[in-house]
Amino acid sequence: MARVISLCAGTVLPVGPARTINIAAAAGYTHVGLRIDPSTTDPKDWAGLRRRADDLGVAIFDTEVVRLGLTPRDHIEQLIHAAAVLGARWLLTVSHHDDPSVTTDDLAWMTARCTSLSAALRPALEFMGFTAVRTIDDAAAVISHTGAGIVMDALHLFRTGATADDVSRVMAAPDAPSAYLQLCDTSVADIAAEDLADEARHHREIPGTGLLPLAALLAAVPEDTAVAVEVQSDSLLDRMGPQAMAAACRSAIGRLLS
Repeated sequence: MARVISLCAGTVLPVGPARTINIAAAAGYTHVGLRIDPSTTDPKDWAGLRRRADDLGVAIFDTEVVRLGLTPRDHIEQLIHAAAVLGARWLLTVSHHDDPSVTTDDLAWMTARCTSLSAALRPALEFMGFTAVRTIDDAAAVISHTGAGIVMDALHLFRTGATADDVSRVMAAPDAPSAYLQLCDTSVADIAAEDLADEARHHREIPGTGLLPLAALLAAVPEDTAVAVEVQSDSLLDRMGPQAMAAACRSAIGRLLS
């Protein structure tokens, strides 16, 4: 089975879901991630996006984004419905709950709702230094026994002090979670805590062009672990344009995996 290589919605976020699918297909990705807003779309729109992806030969990998503690329950239900209609594998989720047990309860509920609509769909929790679930160990603890997966973003791993050895340890555990990688790069060694969110959303770099140990990270996970490319960069997108940006990221991933 070919390894999943997905274009994250954030890499070309301003273009919208339909064009994101077109760009992913043209750049040679096997899969694509979409950011869906149920308040401005409906199931007919989601079905149309699914048909577009099918016609172009790419699959929907993940959809975004549930913010536990901030996203209303009825809105989460709509996001789950959208992900199921789109045929997504994962519904990307972050948590702002101060109490880890509340995150665990919400993820268990989300998993049940996801699987009631699509047997293959699960929530995937992304840890970040500026959310309530900060580290890979925090994430592994709160998803235990919920059926949810983990999103391991290279930038967030680095900024929260994790190493490839930490990833290997978590993935080698008897109850290792399902997981996928989000890859990018940075040439900035240190950054203030208050600037983490801005960096993640606006100043990432193309994989292999900075200082992140991406080869070691890839070696720390099973060979069939899905790889998604998330390079949110205002400057690169403005300079290169979305199609060239996506193509450059796809070529970079190809070099890392060769």
